[in-house]
Amino acid sequence: MIDYDLYDNSFLKKLSHFEKSFKRKYIDRKPNELLFLKNLFTKTNTSLVQVIGGNTCFDLFSTLGGTQSQIINYDPFEGYFEKPKRQIDLEIYLFKKYWQFTGNYTHKRKYIKKLEDIQNLDNGVLMINDDTFFPAFQTNNKPSLLIYSHYRELPCLNSLITEHIPKIHPLLPLRAVSYSMMYFCENAVSDCLPDSMKTLVTNGSFGGCKDVKLISERTGKYKNFSAIKNQAKSR
Repeated sequence: MIDYDLYDNSFLKKLSHFEKSFKRKYIDRKPNELLFLKNLFTKTNTSLVQVIGGNTCFDLFSTLGGTQSQIINYDPFEGYFEKPKRQIDLEIYLFKKYWQFTGNYTHKRKYIKKLEDIQNLDNGVLMINDDTFFPAFQTNNKPSLLIYSHYRELPCLNSLITEHIPKIHPLLPLRAVSYSMMYFCENAVSDCLPDSMKTLVTNGSFGGCKDVKLISERTGKYKNFSAIKNQAKSR
């Protein structure tokens, strides 16, 4: 767990306050990767994020809080992730209010089966939270920033490393890997964590790609990226 007071970061403290006040913990993301994502959105002047499988978009409301950015969420809320509409609306209201999100949020209850189903994708920001959906980009229809959630699932990591990263990287370079996400971006990503947290970031290789920022936790969890790669390859 990140020591919020040690890093003296208002975003991390607000995240800690949310967990304590509402007695809930956002388990899909680690605090430092949410901070990394927030700063990445700021540096890339993000105004629109389209997300496949966003659920109730805590990660986006928190990292885009205080902005007038637009979020379009494609999520049917079916099967394992099914929720009553009242619960969905309540969570979204709570997240928007707490994080002071003043932009526009649109929820589309639909499956996305191919990228052609998404409008205004070219040079935009796309987040994929469905670890069974692997994008196939064309040079004239690709985002400038792709955030892919691997969720540390070995089948997903194996498919990404052996099949999909080699296809995506030449069109949109892999720039960083964190506890639950991969970041593909046209431009290099730098200074997305404060100086007090720079020790959490090392440069290395991942999936055959060089000069990738590997973002770890202070506790040491997920520091051994090579072990994760080897596990994925052995499957």
